[in-house]
Amino acid sequence: MNTHQALDLVTSIIDERELDYGNGEAYIIDDTDALYVSVEAPNNATTGDIIPITATTTTGDIESRLRDMMWRFDADDEFDELYSPEFMHHNGFTPSRFLNMLMEDQQYFEHAADRLNNAHTIAETIA
Repeated sequence: MNTHQALDLVTSIIDERELDYGNGEAYIIDDTDALYVSVEAPNNATTGDIIPITATTTTGDIESRLRDMMWRFDADDEFDELYSPEFMHHNGFTPSRFLNMLMEDQQYFEHAADRLNNAHTIAETIA
């Protein structure tokens, strides 16, 4: 698979799986055979990764990387990284509301990863 085919695949997965609420993106990293992919949950939490693409990269490889990326999202780590009184004031959140939003997004990513895994498993069974 080449990078343009991989980009088309990732873009369709992001669209079909509702993983873009304004900040999800995928693009070819200039002068490389890799994609940068960022997906977003309903409360605007994002998680991203660089996915190297080779001639032997398969749809399953890309789906696996996307699943791993979503499973790695951790609400507590994200809270620790982003929390500050200034951030809360600027966004109008209480700390507890912000953590709840991150936890909801973590669950969203986990469910999306599971659905992607189930779709891949079904496709393998049919093939």
